Amino acid sequence: MNWKVISYLTLIAVVSGVFFSCYKTKNFSTNLTAQIDSAIITQSYDQARVTAILDEVFNDVDSAMSNQTGSGSITPITLCGTAITVDTVGHLHYISITYNGYTCDNLRNRGGNVTIYFDSATSWQNPDDTIGVNINDLTVAGAEGDTNRVRLNGTFYYVNNSGSNLSTLTAGSSPIVHRIFSPYLGVLFNSADTATWQVARQRSYTNSGSGFVITTTGIDTVGGVANVSEWGGNRYGNSFIAAVDTPLVITSACDYQVTRGQVQLTNPTGATTLTFGLNASGSAATGCPATGSYFYFQFSWTGSDSNPYSTVRPSPFW
Repeated sequence: MNWKVISYLTLIAVVSGVFFSCYKTKNFSTNLTAQIDSAIITQSYDQARVTAILDEVFNDVDSAMSNQTGSGSITPITLCGTAITVDTVGHLHYISITYNGYTCDNLRNRGGNVTIYFDSATSWQNPDDTIGVNINDLTVAGAEGDTNRVRLNGTFYYVNNSGSNLSTLTAGSSPIVHRIFSPYLGVLFNSADTATWQVARQRSYTNSGSGFVITTTGIDTVGGVANVSEWGGNRYGNSFIAAVDTPLVITSACDYQVTRGQVQLTNPTGATTLTFGLNASGSAATGCPATGSYFYFQFSWTGSDSNPYSTVRPSPFW
């Protein structure tokens, strides 16, 4: 389905201008430093957590679309904690992924739905083929005892920029490049705080011989900032821009966690640098975490309303 991506990008530019004109800076009135430090931690985890969920969703979309034949037919697949149906009646074909349980590693519990749709006359293997992806009330929570919960609703367009199918990606073959665009992603944190995002990400896939390597970059420019992957409003009602300074690298060998990369997260009062793929001491990790464990990430903030702040925390893998 070859939609005009340029029209979509024009829509994003118009919406962004209106959006940023509406958001105001939150007034931290008392105990300023403590409030800002707490907000920095929260926003850093929000950024890491929501993008981890998106990565996982589009990994599932990749798996579902990898079974599309050259003629456009789809063979249903099986994914942990899901029920998948395929509807091939009519001009538009649909793949519905309904989440109803834990991930394969039992670390995240998911509910809700992701629906993929595409023109029956097109093939995902063709360069610049575009499919629609709707995220419907997708709720993700941690293992028992983890009180963090995120719910997503959004409209996405997924472009196979390079063409070819991930099922044919072998060591030494040319990268397969996909692009993810969203004019609207609604986020609800812990059933209380809301945020609205827009998304423009590129994922480049290679095969290292030991599995897939996915390299993510930002592909938009917002407010004069280049390499932007997400932007919009955070849970505090402030505008934000997330730019990928150093590509984010995910490997299947490390259970699809982010093994390295850096994101610059800016808002009206300052900027936070998020550095991924670290060990507990804040140094670059030299291998994968133990099974059931995570990498660490560092967030370092500088701004006008408080002293610089930096800390190393476990990286949330959902």
